[in-house]
Amino acid sequence: SMPELILTKRHQKLPNHAGEICFPGGFWENSDKSLLETAIREAEEEIGLKTEVVRYIGALPPGATKNAVVIFPFLAEIPLPYTFSLNTTEVEKVIHLPVPTLLERGIDTVTVHIGGLQIVSPGLHFEGELIWGATAKILLQLISEFSGVE
Repeated sequence: SMPELILTKRHQKLPNHAGEICFPGGFWENSDKSLLETAIREAEEEIGLKTEVVRYIGALPPGATKNAVVIFPFLAEIPLPYTFSLNTTEVEKVIHLPVPTLLERGIDTVTVHIGGLQIVSPGLHFEGELIWGATAKILLQLISEFSGVE
């Protein structure tokens, strides 16, 4: 089966980044022993991903959002198909982005209209959704990883 990336669509009613497409994840808490533990805990809270199925691969370089939040992306492998159980107050749906589709289509430049602002960002239209911002920047990093280009 073809490898795919698991993204989530944030719930429309959330105070921050409502309806945006992102990777599972969230903020570090004092009880987390590491940022990797944060990522795994948040993925379990958001999409019901059980720790024991996660095979850690490595970390990508940190990146910042437009609000200067620093994101530490981790790459891990899980067996698919997997039965996700969504925390529906946070996550509207899971999006399965096949890696070959990402490599074939690449990332474009898009203009996003938010609260009267126009933001020009890397982006990708997929299954009626617009993936942009920090998530699209991480996809750019993944494209270069998967292509073996430094």
